[in-house]
Amino acid sequence: MIAKDEGRFQCMLPWLLLGAGMVVAVLAYWPGLSGPFMFDDVASIKNNQYLQVDELTPENIKHAAFSHKTGPLYRPIPIASFLLNTHFFGSDAFSFKAANLGIHLFNGLLIFILSRILLGFVLGRAAKTAGLSAALIAVLWLVHPINLTSVLYVVQRMASLSALFVLLAMIAYIKARLAWSSSQKQHALAWFSLMAAAALAGIFSKENALLLPFYFFLIEWFFLGYDYQQKQRVGNLYPAVIIWLVVPVVVGGMALLFMGTMGGYETRSFDMVERLLTQGRAIFYYIGLILLPRPGEFSLFHDDFGVSRGLFSPITTLFSVVGILGVIYWALRMHVRQPMASFGILFFFAAHLMESTFLPLELIYEHRNYLASFGLIFAVVGSVSMASANVRKKGVLVLSVFVVFFVVLTHGRAYSWQDVNRLSMTMVHNHPESSRANYQAARVFQALAKNSFISKSSKHEYQQLAIDHLLRAAETNTRKASPLLGIMLTQGMERRARERQMVANLLDGTGEKSVPLNIPSYVDKELRRRLGQEKPSLLDSGLLKQLSECERRKDCVFESGKIDELLGIFMNNPGLGEKTVHKAKLLEEFALRAYEQGDMQKAQGLIAQAVDIAPNYGLIRINGAVIMASGGDYERAMEYIQGILSVPLPDPIRAMAEKVLKGVEERKARAERLNETKEKPAIESKG
Repeated sequence: MIAKDEGRFQCMLPWLLLGAGMVVAVLAYWPGLSGPFMFDDVASIKNNQYLQVDELTPENIKHAAFSHKTGPLYRPIPIASFLLNTHFFGSDAFSFKAANLGIHLFNGLLIFILSRILLGFVLGRAAKTAGLSAALIAVLWLVHPINLTSVLYVVQRMASLSALFVLLAMIAYIKARLAWSSSQKQHALAWFSLMAAAALAGIFSKENALLLPFYFFLIEWFFLGYDYQQKQRVGNLYPAVIIWLVVPVVVGGMALLFMGTMGGYETRSFDMVERLLTQGRAIFYYIGLILLPRPGEFSLFHDDFGVSRGLFSPITTLFSVVGILGVIYWALRMHVRQPMASFGILFFFAAHLMESTFLPLELIYEHRNYLASFGLIFAVVGSVSMASANVRKKGVLVLSVFVVFFVVLTHGRAYSWQDVNRLSMTMVHNHPESSRANYQAARVFQALAKNSFISKSSKHEYQQLAIDHLLRAAETNTRKASPLLGIMLTQGMERRARERQMVANLLDGTGEKSVPLNIPSYVDKELRRRLGQEKPSLLDSGLLKQLSECERRKDCVFESGKIDELLGIFMNNPGLGEKTVHKAKLLEEFALRAYEQGDMQKAQGLIAQAVDIAPNYGLIRINGAVIMASGGDYERAMEYIQGILSVPLPDPIRAMAEKVLKGVEERKARAERLNETKEKPAIESKG
């Protein structure tokens, strides 16, 4: 009886450890769950009006799922999940982050199951070590600080959901292959069906799931195709090579050529060769963050990571390339003697084949390691599990210390993510050469300066700190105009405040003076150069609109004609393109400026150009209808509104369009009645 109870406990122990690890993971992440939406969360979720629906209908789900193009396939599944989040739990950020944490915990469960299966091929399916090692792998992965952005940065649900379906597909594939080899054809077909469904769901969550064939090949090569008890290969590996390597590479290569995916380098500050060289260093940077994480290295922004301009520039590029080739060579050579380490290493590199090779993406993001980190953790723990009993005990002790270390780091990061100001200042402290971190720090000080309860000296101090960080951002990235536009915005608001202070001084008779901000004289000239010559960004066009809107609201003061001049310079930038939504939005802003200045003919001409470029953009058509109606062109105004009412729209936009249409119809009716009144005397006089 005692032996039976002990055996049951041994079976339950891995599950108990996994459960304890999940509880610890929740506690580690808990501070960050109360944080607000961050950065891209605002555009994708908070301001996405397709997520604000009264009824959850198939049509509304479809429109929401494809409302935000974040990839070539739109990634509709995570976007649709945001709609469900909003509908059932409201728009508070806590529910979104809690859902992300739930997905993360479920992924930890899948990693435990997958690891237990894979370890069983080598250690024996009944081996106690396999279950405990699988639990340790899952717990280390669950609490690892590199995975934090995929949990607390809500939009990265795309990465975590994709990983969920990829893990499910791998488990289903193994189950299907084992059932097929045991002549259980019906079970095998059911598992294959689940595998296919999970793979499709993964692809429509994030395109990284297209790497599944490479994972399947590694599973075939290391586990399904080799008997570690008999120490011999089972079956023929060539079909797996053809199905999971050759065919995907050929089809994927043709798809890339057909889709023109490689054309994105014109908006980057590096070419394909430079990106490939840089990724060699990036891979080793990732390995360091996974195996020996340093608290000061983690950040949402890593734009301070220098580009490799050649194999020797910097020299670490050469070392990285040679190192990667050496590690891969070792993994290939040792695939029988050290299968755990070899599989984990090759899995890590396979997981980076899409985002860390030749595609014109940004250089570094931590969330790219969400699934890849499993490979290295599996390699380490798996190698320890194959060692002698004495080495295994020491290894488990060391890894247990790492669990505690990871929990402390993750909890510290989660605390920073509790508040956007704290997070921004932490990032700029850890990465002072990051242009984006400095820009974000400047936004923090700009927001603090708007607080009406602080003293004038504190307001001036915050504004100057914002300027200093923006100058640093401009110095560390000499191509982007956004930091200089941020300086101009801060200066414009400060000038408006000084004007108000002067009026107040005159009214109350005080002589209090405000001190102007310290801004270098070169900023204005450099801003013109960057707006006209450097590759334009979405942030640049957005800030230009913000400057113009600030002036139109009378919240900013600029030199007369300055905004119109800058808009003109940017509009003539050859990199902006002739038929882009961003150009349409700038034309719309030009039109609104002309409208407020009373130049109706100019306003109508500009808004007509904007509508021609972006005919399906609702807000442009609504503003166009108002401008056209104000100029007496009621037919064009009604055409603009009716054109967007005939297509799917978010409920708030539709309500706005219907209100404007009603107003246009009323104005048209009044104008017609007025014309009839004017014409009547002329008609009567003829009688």
